[in-house]
Amino acid sequence: MKLLTWSLLLVSPVASLVQDVPSINAAIPYVPWTEGMKRKPSDFNHPGLWHSHNDIEVMRNGVLKGLDPWKSGYEQFTNSSFSQSSYQMKGPYAVIP
Repeated sequence: MKLLTWSLLLVSPVASLVQDVPSINAAIPYVPWTEGMKRKPSDFNHPGLWHSHNDIEVMRNGVLKGLDPWKSGYEQFTNSSFSQSSYQMKGPYAVIP
């Protein structure tokens, strides 16, 4: 019974420590928090990405519910030759045509 009690106490903190760390990375060393730092990896917003996680969830839910403009945009995207897994890049060219 004691083991079960300790196990239940540790499950939540362990899950919260692990859930935000990408599994492909090694252990992240502890660095004391200072002003301006992010508190967890998901707080980082990549400057080259235009959409936040919430933006993508709104799009995803719109597609799943069949709502426009998300549904029609997704259909255009999936039918585009540029979004196919068989797409082959042309170039780079020495001279841009």
